[in-house]
Amino acid sequence: MVSTRREHTAWTAMAADALARAAVASVRTALTDLERRESVEIFLEGSYANGTNVRDDDDVDIVVMSKAADVREIVTAALIDYYGAAAVHLREKCVAVDGQSGSVTANVVPCVQYLHRGSRADDPIEGIAIDPRGGGRIISYPLEHIRNGHAKNALCAGRYKETVRQVKRLRDRVVEQGALDRSIAPGFLLECMTYNAPATRFVADDSERLSSVVLWLKTTEKSHFRSCDGIHRLFQTDPGQFDFATAQTIADALWDGL
Repeated sequence: MVSTRREHTAWTAMAADALARAAVASVRTALTDLERRESVEIFLEGSYANGTNVRDDDDVDIVVMSKAADVREIVTAALIDYYGAAAVHLREKCVAVDGQSGSVTANVVPCVQYLHRGSRADDPIEGIAIDPRGGGRIISYPLEHIRNGHAKNALCAGRYKETVRQVKRLRDRVVEQGALDRSIAPGFLLECMTYNAPATRFVADDSERLSSVVLWLKTTEKSHFRSCDGIHRLFQTDPGQFDFATAQTIADALWDGL
């Protein structure tokens, strides 16, 4: 079953975020003493932070950034002290806290500030360095991602984030129909792919806009794509290790699902 014009308009809406806001407030309370004592910064990343969430029960990603040293152990201890050990789970890159009454699961990401200087030595871009439990280091720029998303949305007359939500919901429909494996099409990748579409594709009509953006994703050459942070090359240096072939598979499936 192909999607309809009515669905295309319905898909622009942002999901409710009350459950996510409750989770963030709860984690902030749990880390109040640590935030004051260790001078950490706590902020959102991911779809809720970017205004592109399409479900009201998605996990919420909360960054706990230190400017000095690794805080994973003290963050974990503080969360266990507040929620109890049964509700706190150590993951590869985060500490997950089970959803409490009236909230969703929170993925708390302990990290250290990372400054990308590049050509802006006097005005570095702030990022975060995550040290997974299994080793290695992941550098990302969630605040730059958020800023660039706001700028793109303004450039596209407020239609960019609506379109990201449309693309995510189209993905969900295609997955439900068995034409795409959801695991290869995470929201982050879909958002970055959409971010690269030129502003001229974001026309006023909801259905025409979705078709225009998806057609562009299907037919364009993708080696130049950037991640939403504007720093990583999406298919070369992004920590997600995405590849051209997967992106083309996604674009083809989305187009077939329209």
